[in-house]
Amino acid sequence: MKTFLTTYTPTPMSAADAAAHDKASYVRPLPPQTRAALLAELRAAVADGRWGRVLDIELIAFEEDRRHPGEPRLMDEVRAIVGSAREAAA
Repeated sequence: MKTFLTTYTPTPMSAADAAAHDKASYVRPLPPQTRAALLAELRAAVADGRWGRVLDIELIAFEEDRRHPGEPRLMDEVRAIVGSAREAAA
């Protein structure tokens, strides 16, 4: 039996639409509690060796920093946590 998967191709956004989306009022910086929870989840993922989840969190941090350049950089904190785990493993 053959299974055919359909692929979803989103309509490309224009640069103006992407800029409007990024500046929309519903795209807000992460609250401090959410940042802390995300970093705690990152620490747990690193400790358990769940590198796929670590990558997911790195991508979330990258997008958060891109959307909110005036806020403290989340990716810097992520790099510090992952970097210290790599040093400890070496």
